[in-house]
Amino acid sequence: MISKQKNIKNLFQILLLGFSLGGCASVPTLGVREDVPLVLAQAVPLRDLAQPGMEDMDAYEKNLFLGTIAFSGGIIQDRQKGNIFRALSIELSGEDYLARVSRVIQSSLGNALKSEDVSVVEKTAFPVPAEAAPLFALEAGFTDGYESGYEKRTDNINFPVWDYTLSVVSPRDLSALIQKNTGVGAGILVVPVIECAYSHTGGWFYDRESGSPAGVRVIVQIIGIDIAAGDIVYRYKQDYKHIVKPYQSAISTYAVDGLLKEFAGQLRDGFARTIR
Repeated sequence: MISKQKNIKNLFQILLLGFSLGGCASVPTLGVREDVPLVLAQAVPLRDLAQPGMEDMDAYEKNLFLGTIAFSGGIIQDRQKGNIFRALSIELSGEDYLARVSRVIQSSLGNALKSEDVSVVEKTAFPVPAEAAPLFALEAGFTDGYESGYEKRTDNINFPVWDYTLSVVSPRDLSALIQKNTGVGAGILVVPVIECAYSHTGGWFYDRESGSPAGVRVIVQIIGIDIAAGDIVYRYKQDYKHIVKPYQSAISTYAVDGLLKEFAGQLRDGFARTIR
């Protein structure tokens, strides 16, 4: 197996050196057939594949954070970060967000598959092993990210807005690892990859000079891996954003639960349209 040192790409180095603008384009369909077994994996944070052990603030700055964000202290211009506008204080808390969002995603994908009369090999989602991380590479690019009008000032994601694309470094090794852990020799492994998932108070994300009201953001990629070949054969991306009415500075746990249900519906419907 290819060494971890050689194949885990440090995300910080990629951000500095590798500005590929390749994005995560959706493949039209997953192409499920009766003779193609389907294995559903548990959701995995992109930060864990990109740079295991990444600190929360690093993840936040790269739009890879999972948790709650509390802004306070007003706005400053940070000279150490290229004179960007940002909140003076940014408090991050992971809480149980991975488990919370994972449950929503697994339920959404399961309901989508059920709606299309597609069965999976196991009822319990397959956990992606830590040994898989070195077998993936991450291309990180960015768009200008500046929408027009209101959202140019208030969008609830840091600028620049990064585009992340996963690729497989060693398909043979990945295929062997999947087969070893699932007991399935051929078919498609469906892996939900969470780019970011957070709720936040009102405040200033990086380079959003007028600030954002409270809200929720969830970005998830769904990738399909050919188990026998170890290649990525399918991609789908869902970017969910909800910003509450202007000047509302906080959002309740109850409201967040409702918004995650709204995200779940959108993910279910979007993924279902690409299954066959």
